[in-house]
Amino acid sequence: MYHKVTVLGNVGTDAKLYDGINSQYIRFSLASNRLIRNSNGVQEEVTIWFNITKSGHDLTGLLAQITKGSRVLVEGVLVADKLSGHPKIFTNKAGVADAAYEIAADNIVLISHPLPKEKPFISNLMKTDYDIDYDEDNYDEEE
Repeated sequence: MYHKVTVLGNVGTDAKLYDGINSQYIRFSLASNRLIRNSNGVQEEVTIWFNITKSGHDLTGLLAQITKGSRVLVEGVLVADKLSGHPKIFTNKAGVADAAYEIAADNIVLISHPLPKEKPFISNLMKTDYDIDYDEDNYDEEE
């Protein structure tokens, strides 16, 4: 038997590089959202978090690309708890039992970098005359 999962999502934490026994690996969290209808028929967005691990020898290029907010496509296999065969169960910071979904990635594809938050992109070509600030003292109208 064999399984494979594909997840498209947004990186929740910058990837970190670790030294393993035989090779290095990177690790990061990934949030994947989908819309569902609740019992009242209202659409809600549900987020599932995954812990992603990718091992290999030259991961520095990939490490630089996987930053918080980037959109990536991950292909790999689910990693289950060795004792139960289920997702790993742990107690979160609020003291509540929670589950961790782990994926050992075979492939990671960068879809997009995060958009800068401080300055939204607006092309000057998209601005109208009403959007452009003129310095009236230095503005000469055509005659």
